[in-house]
Amino acid sequence: MSQYTFPDSGTVEPIDYLPDPFLRADGSRVTDPADWPEQREYLKQMLAHYFYGTQPEYINDTVGEIREQRLIFDGQAIEEELTIYFGPKRRYSFPARIVRPNLPGKFPIVTYNRTQRRPYIFLHQTVVERQYVLAEFDKEDLAADSPRFYESLLHKDHPECTWGAIALWSWGHRRLADYVLTQDYCHPEQLIATGHSRGGKIALCTAIYDERFAVAAPSGSGCGGAGCLRYLGTRLGKNIGFVETIGLMMALVPYWCTPLFAEFGRKYPHFYEDRVYEYALRHPEIPRLHREMHLPFDLHTAKALVAPRALISVEGLSDDWANPYGTQVTWRAADEVFQFLGAYGKNALHFRTGPHDYNTYDVTAILDFCDALFFGKPFNRELIRIPTPKEQQVSYAAYPANSPEAAFLRDRMEVSYQKFHFDWSQPQRRTPRGAQTVAEHTKVY
Repeated sequence: MSQYTFPDSGTVEPIDYLPDPFLRADGSRVTDPADWPEQREYLKQMLAHYFYGTQPEYINDTVGEIREQRLIFDGQAIEEELTIYFGPKRRYSFPARIVRPNLPGKFPIVTYNRTQRRPYIFLHQTVVERQYVLAEFDKEDLAADSPRFYESLLHKDHPECTWGAIALWSWGHRRLADYVLTQDYCHPEQLIATGHSRGGKIALCTAIYDERFAVAAPSGSGCGGAGCLRYLGTRLGKNIGFVETIGLMMALVPYWCTPLFAEFGRKYPHFYEDRVYEYALRHPEIPRLHREMHLPFDLHTAKALVAPRALISVEGLSDDWANPYGTQVTWRAADEVFQFLGAYGKNALHFRTGPHDYNTYDVTAILDFCDALFFGKPFNRELIRIPTPKEQQVSYAAYPANSPEAAFLRDRMEVSYQKFHFDWSQPQRRTPRGAQTVAEHTKVY
């Protein structure tokens, strides 16, 4: 039960910039990293009230049973089909797949929520070749991705909770973590949650509410994920292009979040997914903001709740719907918290050319970043961007810094390393002696 009270209407006065994540419930500011766990709990409850919804108490009663095991990729990997059970008397269950190197030792685990429409088979081989383990599930085996979500057993059994589908589906990642942490091949401090689009929103939610995950790696997650609620735009700049907003998302999939979230977005008729763009062409005045400015948080808050663990957002420069401009805005703002907690270099952003997709380039960027975190391996900083403690301009694009493409993006979209969208800063603190960052303990090529 929440120990804080949040008004359903949000803030009395609109907040025209990104809200201050260091602001406590009593109006004072956090000034000591030792006080961050309490502030983190406050912000988690804030997001639960307005966005994700409240969840049942999480009890680790998970059991996994392997149904089938086989060798794949010419014997280089082992694939296991299993069923995950949890709840009283194994009331809930879902199928899962684990693909792991056919080698002795402990490996990092990538938990992935896939979609029925596209299994991303390439992911299996890419992950195994890099000597990681992939543990995947289909979110719709937990609850339907349709209004029938409300008929799911897990949802109906907890009428006291306001959780939407994003929070409920995140239990797939968490239950897989319960299982793999009992296996000899699992490195317990190297769990990664990833997913694409709505799956990216799920992966971020997972890492927020489950600190066993060392890395959150959302892909193309946009509104409700790594994007931004207040600032919208494409690679061409602010307020340019058709970008997902609260109103559009909740018109299309109102069951993803707590119903209260819809009150902060502009009202639109219910959409079917294949007609949302058709509607937009007939109504060029959208997207427009509504009451987003009355929310006491934005998506930099969600990103900050992963700190001091690690976060990498992977994005497509042509993925207008996912709000490339806003994604950079919240990336920069969230880094105030990462730096405050001494987690320099653990907040990364990767842009590639191309549209809304999850492909080898994205997965490679995630694994390169994780290799740097876990094993101190080098990574390409033209492809993976991490803010530095100094106020300086950086290039966020997947191009050489002196290329015409990078110059175009700097002129058109980049927010640089300046605070254009918020007027607060991290409280002053000392860097702990001996503290290392990703950039400091890895080589850069």
